[in-house]
Amino acid sequence: MWKFCQSCKKCADMCPSGAISKEAEPTWEPTGVWNGTGRKLYPVDYPKCGPWRGMPPGGIGHIYEAGPGGCSNCQVVCVFTKTPKASIHDVIRPLVSSTSVFNSFFTTLDKSFHYGEAFVTPLGEVNVSPDEWWNRDLKTYPFKGRVMGDGWA
Repeated sequence: MWKFCQSCKKCADMCPSGAISKEAEPTWEPTGVWNGTGRKLYPVDYPKCGPWRGMPPGGIGHIYEAGPGGCSNCQVVCVFTKTPKASIHDVIRPLVSSTSVFNSFFTTLDKSFHYGEAFVTPLGEVNVSPDEWWNRDLKTYPFKGRVMGDGWA
């Protein structure tokens, strides 16, 4: 799979902490015990993810608790985490492992669908503002004016 990662690097580009390597080639050298040894990979410096999970840097157990997804950007933007709702996904997945000439095209295609840039609310509305979601009124959300147990707001 890292053959595809060599041309993509969406996860590294979206990583706010810089924890994901942007090197051209994967390496046998881990950044720490959390990467394991004996595997050729793009190392992730997991302790850098910790603050994005609300964990203080260097806290007890910090290295082992700060696994991938401190902010989840890497998981959201990864081309391989998309739910295969279209038949084209079944065609593309085998191709990336055997035909690397198309990999940058597939990354561009993934970006053109704006995966990870918006989410759908329980009401089916597309919300492109994470701030709006985090600052929503929990008393009425997702009922738009109806307060649970209190009738209409």
